[in-house]
Amino acid sequence: MKLRDKKVLLLGATGGIGSACARQLAEQGARLVLVARSEAKLDRLKSELGELASAVEACFRIDFSESDFESGLLSVAEQHADIDYIVHALGVNRFQNYRANSAETLSALFEVNLFSLMHTVRILTPNLQQRKSAGLVVIGSTFGSIGYPGFTGYCASKFALRGYVESLRRELSDTAVDVLYIAPRATNTELNDARIVAMNEQLGNAVDSPQRVASAVLRAMSRKRLTSYIGFPERLFVLINGINSRLVDKGIAKQLPIINRLLAE
Repeated sequence: MKLRDKKVLLLGATGGIGSACARQLAEQGARLVLVARSEAKLDRLKSELGELASAVEACFRIDFSESDFESGLLSVAEQHADIDYIVHALGVNRFQNYRANSAETLSALFEVNLFSLMHTVRILTPNLQQRKSAGLVVIGSTFGSIGYPGFTGYCASKFALRGYVESLRRELSDTAVDVLYIAPRATNTELNDARIVAMNEQLGNAVDSPQRVASAVLRAMSRKRLTSYIGFPERLFVLINGINSRLVDKGIAKQLPIINRLLAE
């Protein structure tokens, strides 16, 4: 699949991975419709794109925590019915003890990480099905396959996201819409607070740049690769966790003192 002249709706366009995707898609000649919850950040992104900003056909401010988010999605559907790809790069993170998972915290995690995708699919996928070839690209997480201490709420939302994508892919298997899932490992974005940065450093976890993740997203789109896990040994851990999770339990148990100490800060 060549991306030149394809119209791509990018949700979460101003985040670390989203902005890297916007730049690389523009470099590939794609036409962009950008969605984020801050108009100021959308304007800043266009400015940072420089000459590539000509690839941006429209910007929409949509905040999925606000009651009028649906009207924003309907405006996208009406004004840009010719979208070829939807890339969902929205995400929020929380590093906290399970006891801190208040109703408000869990609601925010699921609204952004899961429900934003489900509402987008409900409203916009009928347009995708009218195209000869189209795709939905969802950026998940390794933590959508491996439960990790300190991230119980986040992992729950990402596990649910992966389940939704898998079932949706099978439900749309008789259509022209390809449903792709890309799972990054730790990535250097603003989602990571100082404690997460310290945890990755002290545990020796590899941390990818948003640019590397964006490159993996574009490869998956070009090759129609349905499922992609970024990084080794994380891909191996996902496989082992699915076969014998007790082996992963033992490995993570050794990391728990560091994680608990950082959770207490």
